[in-house]
Amino acid sequence: MTIEIKFIIITFLICISQLLQLAIFSFIFKKIDPKTNFLITSITCYLLIIYFGVFFFKINEIFILASILILTSSIIINFTFWSILIWGFTVSMLEAIKDKKRINKYKWIQIYSGNKNLNVFTRDRIKLLLIIKSIKKKRDIIQINSIGLTISKIHTFLRKYFYYA
Repeated sequence: MTIEIKFIIITFLICISQLLQLAIFSFIFKKIDPKTNFLITSITCYLLIIYFGVFFFKINEIFILASILILTSSIIINFTFWSILIWGFTVSMLEAIKDKKRINKYKWIQIYSGNKNLNVFTRDRIKLLLIIKSIKKKRDIIQINSIGLTISKIHTFLRKYFYYA
């Protein structure tokens, strides 16, 4: 295996490790804002890429640049996933219906909002949940799917064992 291939594999491992780093930071530094934790782990990942590329493997700059671009894409994806878990409005909407087999949108809004009117904001969140495919909608019937259940269970676990919001 060439040094470049090893470096690309390490790049992917660093990209994946950011979520683990975030969980560890949330556990250790319970009072720090989640945005700060995300920024710290992002900078750490960039520094790891530079360290492994320049000092450890001593490879061509083009591979380091490629790894930085891969990492940047990963950070954007990780931020989306992390923000859904941390700022759990969307996840809490899933939790409001996780015990329901099928429910229409208006009943879901009523359950989530505690019989108050949050139509505009809630509809926006429903669109997001449809985009990330955590619910499915046929006509007026909305159903949580396996992605939504998984996100909800991860959020419940993190809320139970880590302080973050």
